[in-house]
This record gives sequence, structure tokens and C-alpha cells, in this order.
Amino acid sequence: MERKLRGFANKQEFLACLDARSAHGLEVFAEAKRRLPAAIEEIGFVDFGGHDYEAMNRFQTQLVGRSSEAALWGLVAVDLWFCKNFGGAHWPGLIERDSANVRFAIQTAYWVFIMSGKNCGAGLAALITRRRCWKKAEEYIRAERDKEIRGWWNRSVLPFR
Repeated sequence: MERKLRGFANKQEFLACLDARSAHGLEVFAEAKRRLPAAIEEIGFVDFGGHDYEAMNRFQTQLVGRSSEAALWGLVAVDLWFCKNFGGAHWPGLIERDSANVRFAIQTAYWVFIMSGKNCGAGLAALITRRRCWKKAEEYIRAERDKEIRGWWNRSVLPFR
């Protein structure tokens, strides 16, 4: 079966890149999409042409090594778009800026699990431990209505606390 390659024709299509991803109701997608324009603006990214994965790779290359909040959220958007395994270097910086961002890290690790079967619970637990934000993480989980996320948390993350 031939795979049809897509491309981004312009900035608007690039900004809509996360719309085609199955978000499963996870707010991390909306947050990454909301913050994507700031990352584009910060680096002056204008090279939207070519295949979508090429444009996304060029965007990522320009973000790597930057530590601004906009750049870190841009890397989250890239990870979500590529469905990369959880654990990028951007998460410690985002949680350091605001420990409440741990909820987005939890959602991302859970999303990777439901999309690929890769269980990143140990890596997430290590991140939470290093950033000393177990209290915030547990507050989020207690408030989470989705029993599947809570079940995954109990099976995959808590054993590594």
C-alpha cells in the first residue's frame, strides 16, 4: 500500500498540525497548540514547505537547545505530532517553571502508552521525583475523571515512586 505524503502549504496548516492527531480528550494537545505560535515567532520559523515531517524536523532542529518556555512547548508539540516516546529534555524545564505542568507530562506519557503500547511510567516517575512534584502529580490524578488514566497511573507510575 502506498503511503500518501502530506505537506504544509503555509503557517496556518502548520499551526493546525495537532488537529489531525487523536487527542483522546487530553488537554496537553490544546495547550501545545495554544503555545505553538509563540515558538514559531520566537525562532522566526518560516520554512513550512515540503513534506510535513520535513517541516516538523526543521522546526524541531531550530528549537533544540533553547530553554525559553515557548521553545519547550514547541518541542512538546513536535513530540505529540511525531508520537515520540515520553521523556524529552523539555519536560524538566517546563515543570521547573511551573510544577502544575506535571499534569501535561502525565497526559503525554499516558497518550504514548495508549497510542503505541510503550509504557513510560518509570521515566515519568523519575521525572516527578527529580522535580519533587509528587504532591502536584497526585493532586492532578485525584481530580482526573478518566478512570483509564488513573488506572494506568496506579499500575505504571506509582510502583516507581
